[in-house]
Amino acid sequence: MKRLFALFSILTFIATASFAQNSAETTPPVPIYDTPITPPAFTWQDEYGQTVSLDNFKGDVIFLNFWATWCAPCAYEMPAFNFLQNRYGAGDFKIVAINVGKEPLEKVNAFLQKNNLDALSLYMNPENNLTSLFGTNTLPTTYIINRQGQIIAGKAGLASWMSPDMMSFIEQLMKEENPYAVPFILNQRIEDISTDLQPTIRY
Repeated sequence: MKRLFALFSILTFIATASFAQNSAETTPPVPIYDTPITPPAFTWQDEYGQTVSLDNFKGDVIFLNFWATWCAPCAYEMPAFNFLQNRYGAGDFKIVAINVGKEPLEKVNAFLQKNNLDALSLYMNPENNLTSLFGTNTLPTTYIINRQGQIIAGKAGLASWMSPDMMSFIEQLMKEENPYAVPFILNQRIEDISTDLQPTIRY
């Protein structure tokens, strides 16, 4: 298992060493991997203690995020993730934000409720093994997974998740296998959306 951890860390380092030079219409404000990475097999738990894995979201575009309530940059990002889940969630898009902060479930649930993050599911990592499995010691860390289940981009730290380029990129990914995946959002154009949705976070 340790060899698997090391191999994934090496692949992630190689993939993030440069940006992909491709014909994509939009380049998001996060590093795009030259070669997509197959994520390691892992599980986590939902708020009811049920085991969840990426197989539960097979075929979806996924933002896999590791966070904690005591991590100020993590908390700052959460309203943006909540917005994206509300905007794209009906079109095979899922924010999988897993708390890796060794915190009680009650505390995490209270944080989500106090900050009206009602579009985000409560996910926990009681084994506390995901950051080591993915070879990261930075919170927040977010990976973008395409419909084929491959990690195609990643970012350690904050990113402009609600930027026009990012939302255009999400829509491109959603339309890859389904050209009609996002017609429901056309009543609100990307250029009309305010990116200033950062309320005061309550703990």
